[in-house]
Amino acid sequence: MSNTSSSAPSPEALAGQYAEFFAAGGTPGQAWGLDPLDYDTLYAVGHAMHAQRRYTDAAAVFRYVNYLNPLDRRFPMALGSCLQMTGEFEQALASYTMASLMDMTDPQPSFHQSECMIALGMTEEARRMLALVVRQCQLPAQLPLKTRAQALLELLHQQSGDRSPQPEV
Repeated sequence: MSNTSSSAPSPEALAGQYAEFFAAGGTPGQAWGLDPLDYDTLYAVGHAMHAQRRYTDAAAVFRYVNYLNPLDRRFPMALGSCLQMTGEFEQALASYTMASLMDMTDPQPSFHQSECMIALGMTEEARRMLALVVRQCQLPAQLPLKTRAQALLELLHQQSGDRSPQPEV
């Protein structure tokens, strides 16, 4: 008895359908029929693990949900946080960069990118990123982040022995 049906699409046809679906902006989660509540549930599980300082477990959840829906910037931000907390600064930097590219107006990922750059010894890059954060912080709600970025930028200048006036940011 054959397991193939004459009405079943060929593997080539199925691959073509999936390629068209993904090219049109579909995600793996959508292909599997997941809805926003499914993503929110996975995010909540990962967030709970993060709150319990189970960063490695939380990172696994956030990697999975990021794979399922790579269009939601919460997921690379959360993954970046887990990776940063476990000292995986290069991977965290990549994750924060992805979140930053998804919304170039949000200074939060840029700030965390600068923290990872400092941990990796990329001081000059961190300075430039912090200057960007200061420029990005335009809303009153962003004042605490702007203050943190300015303080960190000043500390980096002091540590380098740079006594020249700070550039206006």
